[in-house]
Amino acid sequence: MKQYEVFELELHGDRPEGSDVQIDLQAEFTLNGKRTKVKGFYAGEGTYIVRFYPTETGTCTYRVTGIVEAKGSEECVSSGAHGMVKAEGTHFVYENGEPYYPFGTTVYALAHQTEELIQETLETLKKEAFNKVRHCVFPKHYDYNHNEPQFYPFEKKEDGNWDVHHPCFAFWDHLEGVIMTLGKMDIETDLILFHSYDRWGFPFLSLEEWKVYLDYVLRRFSAIPHLWWSMANEYDFIFNHPLSDWYEVEAFIAENDPYRHLLSNHNGMRLYDFSRPAVTHCSIQTNAMHMADIWRERYQKPVIFDEFCYEGNVQHEWGNISGFEMVNRFWQACAKGAYATHGETFYSEDEVLWWAKGGTLKGESRNGSGS
Repeated sequence: MKQYEVFELELHGDRPEGSDVQIDLQAEFTLNGKRTKVKGFYAGEGTYIVRFYPTETGTCTYRVTGIVEAKGSEECVSSGAHGMVKAEGTHFVYENGEPYYPFGTTVYALAHQTEELIQETLETLKKEAFNKVRHCVFPKHYDYNHNEPQFYPFEKKEDGNWDVHHPCFAFWDHLEGVIMTLGKMDIETDLILFHSYDRWGFPFLSLEEWKVYLDYVLRRFSAIPHLWWSMANEYDFIFNHPLSDWYEVEAFIAENDPYRHLLSNHNGMRLYDFSRPAVTHCSIQTNAMHMADIWRERYQKPVIFDEFCYEGNVQHEWGNISGFEMVNRFWQACAKGAYATHGETFYSEDEVLWWAKGGTLKGESRNGSGS
């Protein structure tokens, strides 16, 4: 067991009856007198996994109960890792006290591309300075986003509807692999849990179905340190879910994440209420960079312009600013004590645009020149 890294117990038993998500599997870890209760998850083929995220060194004892059982102890040693990113005032720090300055980019459908394209994207990221990537759990359907993903998050019922109680384990293994690879590159995943750009029906699941899905996400991913929760991309464009549903989603995440990862909600037209206690930072779509200090003062939380238009040449007004203008908007945000997120939308005949699918970067802004 290593401080600031995922500790995992793999156990084996019969497949659960009924739901593969809402299973009776929990554990209590005790480290230096501090007790942490977590839920385990089913990973398929009779495999159950319990994960723990230790933030201190010392002797850790654990007890697993429920559908499978185990107990034992592990010595937690220092790993040299810097831990999770946390909000501190209007800025960010790692758990070891080092400052964290988010310099992010957006690749919405990163995990839903071919293995070849994913690897090309990861190789590109290795050469760049980005330390955060916004990407989605669900596949995306929009302009230049028409490919079918290799996997879907759930199996289907006999009537053709999604069965949130039966995850497609190949999907989750694959998504987890992308997240973990980014983490090894010291890149935070800003994981977008919902969005409206869809032809498969995921936004139209009921609130209760959403909670089952979130239960699996939280059981499986909460112990991963290099992860943020973005409740949605443009939450207010998912018209069939009222604001009260988003408050329930927020509460469910806060109540079921034992490690309190960063949590926010990205807007289309209407800003989310960032004053809410569980919300850790302001994730904002707008080009009103001059508002940064006003929002910092109002919410007393970090402000990130996660979308303020993209450097590119597509027909949409949000996707054709110059490299110079993107750098200019970054500077405006930084001058006001806020942060900004890069995006790129240069047209390509193969429809591989960075903002959606990744690949290689073509613009100038990421180098800070924007000439």
